Amino acid sequence: MQGISYALYEDFIVDENTGRTLTDSFAGYTIPTILEVPEIEVILVEEGAPSGPYGAKGVGESGLVNVAAAIANAIHDAVGVRMRSLPITPEKIMRALGEKRQIRKPGLVDIRSPDDGLLAPASLCGCQDHS
Repeated sequence: MQGISYALYEDFIVDENTGRTLTDSFAGYTIPTILEVPEIEVILVEEGAPSGPYGAKGVGESGLVNVAAAIANAIHDAVGVRMRSLPITPEKIMRALGEKRQIRKPGLVDIRSPDDGLLAPASLCGCQDHS
């Protein structure tokens, strides 16, 4: 769940002028609830680590490192745009799609893959070119 939150929700925002953290509490720092997280199957590998004391090893952080990359790759496979900043939001995806594709009709942004013919309202794109 922590990896999904890191990839899709968490946004550490700092005021560029003051250096002050703007997301310094959970009031302004979005994290997923149980409604946004898929069912997760945990597979516990009960094998000691030779480098840890008495075979101990960490179980938390190492499992979340690859989640953001996996989600970004899934988005690339699905819609053909590479997401390179976190959090990955619908607005960022629409902006990337708008930058990748040219406008086919006034007010619509082409978000097609070669196999479909989907057009989305330009207002969903989020980039300045279609306002």
